[in-house]
Parts: sequence; C-alpha cells; structure tokens
Amino acid sequence: MANNILKRLLGGDPAGVAIRLVIASVVVGFILAAVGANPVDLWKGLFRRIGDTFEAAVDNFGSVTTTLVSYLALGAVLVVPTWFVWRLVFGRSRGGRD
Repeated sequence: MANNILKRLLGGDPAGVAIRLVIASVVVGFILAAVGANPVDLWKGLFRRIGDTFEAAVDNFGSVTTTLVSYLALGAVLVVPTWFVWRLVFGRSRGGRD
C-alpha cells in the first residue's frame, strides 16, 4: 500500500523517477555551466526574489484589502437586493437549491 501511495505521489516507479531526475539534472546542469551559471548565485537570486515578492505583498496588503472591500460593497449593492427579492418572489422551494 505504501508503495502505491509513493507511486501516485511521484508519478511513477520511484527508481524510474529518480533516474529521470538525475538525468534531467545532469543535462540542465551542463547547460547552465556552459552559460556560466553558479548554483549558489541561482539560489541567492531565487530567495532574493521570493523575499522581494513577499515584502511587496505585505506592503500592498492594505491597498489590496481596500480594493477588495470596495468591490465587495459595489457588488453587494446589486446582488443582495436581487437575491432578497428572488427569495421573496419564488420562495424556498422553487428559487433555491435547498
């Protein structure tokens, strides 16, 4: 059973997946080395970008929240009264999925 779960998680036989990952890593590593890439610089750049993105998201959270609340209020002006009238006219049995 554990082997079936592992196969589903990895997308195939664990040994086969490991061999494909090793081969792909060697090929990509060769290409990156040919263009002068350094694994340490790649990791630093990745984490720097993730950090910058997270920082920007935190900085923009207030703006995003304000925008979402305004969209919610704008939509609710039309949606809630329409829903309320619909429920009054058609009632629970015909208008809803209940």
